[in-house]
Amino acid sequence: PDGALLAERGGDSYAGTPVRSASGKTLGILAGMDGRPMDDPALAESLLRVFSTRAAAEIERRRAEQEKDRLEAQLRQSQKMEAIGTLAGGIAHDFNNILAAIIGFTELSLSDAGEDNDLKSRLEKVLQASDRAKTLVRQILTFSHQSDFEKQPLKLKVEINEALNLLRASLPAIIKIKKNLSSAGYILADHTQIHQVIMNLCTNAFHAMKEKGGILTV
Repeated sequence: PDGALLAERGGDSYAGTPVRSASGKTLGILAGMDGRPMDDPALAESLLRVFSTRAAAEIERRRAEQEKDRLEAQLRQSQKMEAIGTLAGGIAHDFNNILAAIIGFTELSLSDAGEDNDLKSRLEKVLQASDRAKTLVRQILTFSHQSDFEKQPLKLKVEINEALNLLRASLPAIIKIKKNLSSAGYILADHTQIHQVIMNLCTNAFHAMKEKGGILTV
């Protein structure tokens, strides 16, 4: 600092040295100020350099420990998610077997329903619900990395509408959905992944406006 700043701070002398890492990166400044003139400025600067070397080593050690803790926490979270994925995948496989029986016997019952339209209608609703459950199982298996992605031609407008219909039930009334889906084009993609992308984007939009509400435009 200049003489005016020293006088303002009540100092008459000052010594300082940068604190640098082993790679030469400046981490800060170590400085001292006294109300009297220094008897030996060179000695003061030499001592500060010694202290700055120790300070730099301590700063780097603490940063290395923090980085180590961060990586360990990241590894624990990764292992936890892997365990959850394995558990979810096992449950999804079991649920898939149960669904196969439900769908199979429902289809057999439909073929035996004859002219009973009410019974047919109820059985068809069971099949529709089972199809939705199959989609959910596919999503769980995708999450647990136990399902191969299956790309197929999909009408994007239909996929978006289906995802928005599922999302609507989870959104508060203060958030309106506005659709502008004029394209009738097809894409080559995995059904479950496209649903997940749409749901994630809309969920992020919901979190951005959940306090005051708004219009979610797609």
